[in-house]
Amino acid sequence: MDDAKRRVTGELSSTFSPDHFMKIAPQIFLSPAQPVRTALFCGAGGRVGCTSVCLKTAEALSRLTVESICIVDANFHAPSLHTVFEVDRAPGFSDFLSQSGLARSFATPLNNRNLWLLPTGTRVVNVETLFVAATFRARLAQIAAEFRYVLIDSGTGRESAQFAQAASGAVLVIDSDKTRRDEAHRAKQILQAVRLPLLGIVVNRAR
Repeated sequence: MDDAKRRVTGELSSTFSPDHFMKIAPQIFLSPAQPVRTALFCGAGGRVGCTSVCLKTAEALSRLTVESICIVDANFHAPSLHTVFEVDRAPGFSDFLSQSGLARSFATPLNNRNLWLLPTGTRVVNVETLFVAATFRARLAQIAAEFRYVLIDSGTGRESAQFAQAASGAVLVIDSDKTRRDEAHRAKQILQAVRLPLLGIVVNRAR
């Protein structure tokens, strides 16, 4: 494992101890050696805790910096962050991708400091229509222009490929009880195929 991967790889218990994220967040985003502004959080499969890892990392980062932070719920098949914060699902990410306007007009502030949520948005029958190359890239760039740090919760590794050009790297989340070795290997291959650096691997429910 190279230095970049080694410095952010961690093991988290099922309780998601805040202390772990207070260490992981600065290693990913605040390292002077390899600064990261946009990170993709993806799971090797479903229900491995990817959303929780993304959320807790963002909350930790918000306590470590005064810069603006946006969590993007891009998990169109299983959106949940809007329910966690008890905010409306729409308007949100899907609306931002298909309409004009600033990202902040579709996002919801989550605290009195610097944390924002761009929820999944209005349900779309064919999600692939949102990923029109030129428009999609331009809209993702707009989010990065408005927020200093962007954390994208993208669901599984297969879906994460869509966001490769917008992110500096990816954090892969696996579950020690649920994730099979071939699933983890396949998710890693997907990230490598789109040339998205692997920033680290978080092992959830590690004993």
